[in-house]
Amino acid sequence: MGPKAQLSALANFLTLMLHRPVADRTGIAEGFPVALFFARLNARGSDASSFPQLPQALEEQLGLTLQDTQTSVDILVIDHAELPVQN
Repeated sequence: MGPKAQLSALANFLTLMLHRPVADRTGIAEGFPVALFFARLNARGSDASSFPQLPQALEEQLGLTLQDTQTSVDILVIDHAELPVQN
């Protein structure tokens, strides 16, 4: 991520990695040093890495934890699309 990343950027990264919304609720506004090493799962759901899984890496390396909560989320739904017509 970088030497001084915003935790909102980390939350966006985690959203992509976990395929579910992640919100930054740390209250830390300034840049935060982020270097995160974790095992990525392969197609079979296992890894051959010596790195920890993502939730464990977040806690051990950055002191952050993921917490499951229920909340409302804004979602953009596109229910119809058409190709543009030529003039």
